[in-house]
Amino acid sequence: MIDKILDIELNLFIDVASTMISVENFLDLDIDSFINLDNSLNNGADLYVSNVRVAKGKLFLKDDNLAIVCNKIYTNEFI
Repeated sequence: MIDKILDIELNLFIDVASTMISVENFLDLDIDSFINLDNSLNNGADLYVSNVRVAKGKLFLKDDNLAIVCNKIYTNEFI
């Protein structure tokens, strides 16, 4: 039975940062525009599976790809 669900793909989402921006400023965005975010790379990021936060970790580059190392796993009591 477990073999049937092991190949199911899960939707993973990494929440790094966010910001609020006015419509006017949004419409003024151009190639190479910068948008300041409300988080620092030192604060890490949250990992979500199917819209449920399951872990927190630090971001880093691995072979020119952005990656995350989980340093806290949330159990059901924290969700």
